This record gives sequence, C-alpha cells and structure tokens, in this order.
Amino acid sequence: MGVCRRCGARLGAERFCTTCGAPAGPPPPVPPPSPAPLLSPARGVATAPAPPQQATVAAPAPRRPRSTALLVLAAALLLVLGAGGGFVLGRATDGSSALATPQQLAPSDGSAFTHYPRDLDLRWSPVAGAASYTVEVQFLNGSSSPVPDWRLEPADGITAGITSTSVRHTFGGSQPGRWRVTPVGPDGTAGPASPWWGFTFEL
Repeated sequence: MGVCRRCGARLGAERFCTTCGAPAGPPPPVPPPSPAPLLSPARGVATAPAPPQQATVAAPAPRRPRSTALLVLAAALLLVLGAGGGFVLGRATDGSSALATPQQLAPSDGSAFTHYPRDLDLRWSPVAGAASYTVEVQFLNGSSSPVPDWRLEPADGITAGITSTSVRHTFGGSQPGRWRVTPVGPDGTAGPASPWWGFTFEL
C-alpha cells in the first residue's frame, strides 16, 4: 500500500499515481491511541483524576502567660504605686499610719464635776513618733434629742502644738462636754484620734 506524494491519493501496488502520475510514497503514520478514561468502580462512569492534595499546617497553639511572670509584674507594680503614694513595702513614710492612737488617762469617761471655776486637767499617754498633740473640747448645745448638737468651745475648743501629754482647759458652762486628743507627726501629718470621752459640769 502507498500514497501519492503529490495529491495524496491512496494507491495499491502501483508505483505511480493513476490520478496525477506522480510516484507513490510510504503510507502516512498512524497516530498513537488516546488514553482510556478512568471508570468509577461503582457506576462505571468516567471520572477525572483527583487533584493532588495539599498538606495542611496546623496553627501553633497560643501561649499561656506564665504565673510566675504575672506575679513578678504585679509585685513590681505594687512597689511603683506604693513609692508614688508614700508607702514603702506597706509602711507609711509620712508618719500618719505609723502613729498609734493615744490612750486618754484623765478625766475618765463619764466624769461629773461640781467645782468652779470649771478647770479640767486633760491627760493622755505618750505616742511613739509624735512631735505634738491637738486637743479638741466640745460642749452639748441644748438637749441630746433627737440628734446631739456638739459644738466646739468658743474660746479654746481646739488647742494645737501641745508638746507635753497634758493640757488645762477651762470649760465654759454648766452642761455636758467631751474631749479627744490627736497625735501629730514631725511633718505635721495627723495620726488617728482617740475616741471621745464625756464629762459633765453641774455647777
């Protein structure tokens, strides 16, 4: 078998083309067969090849804060705030919280007096670290019902700068009164005041 080199006509055993007279040539090459499609084993349906799968990378788990680091940070913050607010390791540096509450000695709470002039010798125990003391004296204006109306003595209801642990006070009238004492630090900051102690003048 052959094919015409000029017109492409198929020839048998002829050496020349019966159509155009050109010499015969070898037959054209046969193309290779195409690959058969993939068949699904279940239904026999042709399927395309599966695309290659991409490897997935897991995201790293978030780190948890370390308790030790948090404790160190909290301690540093407390130290900074304490230094700015007048505290060093929980101790006051202004002298106020370091002072104790004074203990009154005389006259005792609830004392009644009938002498005149109405002089009172107010005494208390010393407080460590106190540079001076302030004494307040009040009188009861009117009755104690429904709400007691306590007022400062008009003359010397507040006596400040006392460097001893006693002071004399002359009470103004024949009526109930009360007094207390407050320690003061070297920088002028007042410490905790004592409770009020009452007394009465009946003359």
